[in-house]
Amino acid sequence: MSKFVRGIFAATAFALIAAPALAHPSPISRSRAAEDKGQIAQALLVIQSAIVAHPGDPANYIALADLYSRTGHPNAAIKYYDDALFIDPIDKAALKGMALADIAVGDSPNAAKNLDLLERTCGARCPESVAVRDAMQKAKMPEADAAVTPLDKH
Repeated sequence: MSKFVRGIFAATAFALIAAPALAHPSPISRSRAAEDKGQIAQALLVIQSAIVAHPGDPANYIALADLYSRTGHPNAAIKYYDDALFIDPIDKAALKGMALADIAVGDSPNAAKNLDLLERTCGARCPESVAVRDAMQKAKMPEADAAVTPLDKH
């Protein structure tokens, strides 16, 4: 078989494999697009369907939790961040989201615990840790200052 024919086969195989993925945005993208249009019920349905189709993917749980957080439902968000953390206990996005939702409901002990886990996972200076610590300080939670390690005070 010539190089030309092999190239045609390779291009055809790529088109068959990649085209569906390129033609259909991810459920998270579709959910976010619906949310951007103000279609919250549709956004919820899309991401909930993704969870049913792929229950082992923490990104879908995080997307649903983020949607609940953005729409003012931190208690519902906490449930889905917890589900994501059950699948991946050190997921930075889930730890950050959980801590921010804890702050939203005034649960400073859990926010501090999640900040501690986040700092152990990615360090005190990673963007997720900084965002949580800043939110805790803005909410005047005393644990925010205690969460800073001695190395960070220099």
